[in-house]
Amino acid sequence: WGPYEIPQWGTKSASWRGTPITWIGNTTISYDIGKTEYLSAAWRARAWLVALKYADRIITANSGNTNNFSVDFYQTPRASQLVSNTLANLLGDAVFRKDIRFAPYIRAWIFEDARKRPVAAVWCHKESVDSGTDKPPVASADFGGSLEAVIDLMNQERRFQTGRMDFPVMSAPLFFRGRPGTLRQMISAFEHAHLQGGSTLSPFHISLNPATPEYCLLTLENVLSGEFRGTAAGQHIRIPAQTKQTIRLPFREPLTADRILSCRFPLTIRSEEGASWPLKGLDFQAFYAKKVPDTVTLKSLDWNSLPRLELTNECLKKNDAYRAFYRIAWNTLGLFLEVSVKDSHFTHREFADQRKRWDNDSLQVYFDTLANARASMTDGYDDDDYDYAIHPDAGGRNCSVWRNRTADQQLTLGINAPKDLTIAEDIPTAFLRTREGYVYRIFFPGKYLLPATMKKGSVLGFGLTANNADDPALPYPKRRRNARSNATIPGKDCYNKPRLYPALLLWE
Repeated sequence: WGPYEIPQWGTKSASWRGTPITWIGNTTISYDIGKTEYLSAAWRARAWLVALKYADRIITANSGNTNNFSVDFYQTPRASQLVSNTLANLLGDAVFRKDIRFAPYIRAWIFEDARKRPVAAVWCHKESVDSGTDKPPVASADFGGSLEAVIDLMNQERRFQTGRMDFPVMSAPLFFRGRPGTLRQMISAFEHAHLQGGSTLSPFHISLNPATPEYCLLTLENVLSGEFRGTAAGQHIRIPAQTKQTIRLPFREPLTADRILSCRFPLTIRSEEGASWPLKGLDFQAFYAKKVPDTVTLKSLDWNSLPRLELTNECLKKNDAYRAFYRIAWNTLGLFLEVSVKDSHFTHREFADQRKRWDNDSLQVYFDTLANARASMTDGYDDDDYDYAIHPDAGGRNCSVWRNRTADQQLTLGINAPKDLTIAEDIPTAFLRTREGYVYRIFFPGKYLLPATMKKGSVLGFGLTANNADDPALPYPKRRRNARSNATIPGKDCYNKPRLYPALLLWE
């Protein structure tokens, strides 16, 4: 976590990949570093707090020190250097006592130091708060007369009032230290803390996926440390702390295999105390795939018997003549995919670096195997996602599968799991040239879609992008390139965007 974020120079604070990572030299370009210095210090503190929470089983913890541990002639410290000082002063002799979740995206970790003083570290880990696009939420807690000090990450004491206190929950941890022997009061204060009115953060982790073609299941996970009582979708709910409850919601029309259905569920959660939260981000698209016999192979499958869908989302440059269609089916052994492309000019340059071959006439196939991206608190891939690329050869005679990204081996085949950035020689493929263009056919064995299970009722996020590049050897911006995808937002492709994949229900 470096102190600089300069997109024009390719510098990125939170990255271990690429050159430069955070800064290309050991010099400091300015004292006026800005928000990134604050944010990198906050991230460092939050990482070290995890180590302190589990200090009974962690021998040592270290953070990368790129451009963070050099000082100037006057020995002026940087924010990241003060972090370790603050944590050591407050928690160096402390023991972790309790993890309290009084609101989503909020952490309140209670420690107790050697003098029997409780110390609470409180922060917000919502990405939009980190980036500054949202203001920090404001919390309210009643400490009675138990507080001794409120201390910020730079080890500075802040003014506070006894009794009930309102305070912002920021990216950088804020510390509340109680008087000796007041651990129980500190725990009670945060167990009964709440965000002030107007907060858009609901008390639930929410997921919504098809269960059958007729209805889907809304899952509400109470992320708080206390019971929630209220209503959702017209039903009374009572959900104990950190447990789940599901609600059946009918589709306005049944899912089919021959078109993508847009599903909208405008819902509001209301608590018994009168607070309400409109449930946002529940809209999604869905369809189902038909089952075929286990005896069917890539060659013997009657593809024309399967419904055909079109990739209608046009990405990058407009090209009305370029179109792509797909068919999909499954059995207990795996998943079949055919993509037929109308393209007047086939071309594929076999770059020496396999990772660059997607930037051709090519196909990219994505799986969110647990269909959980729309419910995630963060964007981008997680540990159960796959990113496959299908590359024809330059002559257009066959194609191969490139494993750009695979699911975590602990969710798949353990030490036998295939590696990222390898050619999948054991995934069957076929590539056919036609009068109008070309056709890809791929069979993904079930073991290479784990942790998804090939059975009726399973749901996967399924992303698909067909790329077209008539002149891949030309440099940008002379290269003419466009693509078609099934991403749920117009103009978007599917790379690293599992939240935008339609839900694929395995049915019969």
